[in-house]
Amino acid sequence: MKKKRISLSIYHLCVFSVLLILSSCSKEYSPNYTKFTITSVKVNSMSFVNSGSKDWDPGTGPDVFIKIEDQYSVLLDGTVSKYQDISDANLPLIWSLEHEVSDLSELLYIGVYDYDSFDPDDAIGYVSFKMNEHTGSYPESFSMWNGSLWVTISGEWSY
Repeated sequence: MKKKRISLSIYHLCVFSVLLILSSCSKEYSPNYTKFTITSVKVNSMSFVNSGSKDWDPGTGPDVFIKIEDQYSVLLDGTVSKYQDISDANLPLIWSLEHEVSDLSELLYIGVYDYDSFDPDDAIGYVSFKMNEHTGSYPESFSMWNGSLWVTISGEWSY
């Protein structure tokens, strides 16, 4: 009879140990990434008229490109990768790129522009963001809106 009690106690001890190990493993790991590389920018919707309710390019659609900017400068100029004469039917517009954000607290802008050959490019709109606002869940993509402009940014987190 004593043998059974000892073996039963060892059994309970083993089960308790396994449960303790498994419960400690079930805690969700939260990485502490320090960089985000933007790999694509998608314009899902945008206005096809300016603030004066006139077409960006009368007779044709706008020639759309993007810029990644901070408060002081252009970090990535996508003028060479513009979509020409687009209409609503062409949306979404997607740019594949590679831009590393190493300061997650930096305020950044995705500017959407209409390219013009003979006069300054027209700003269609922009969205602003800080990557540290997304560090809780570390999403691979997120969307932002500003007026009629809807932009999705996709990328990869790293250390």
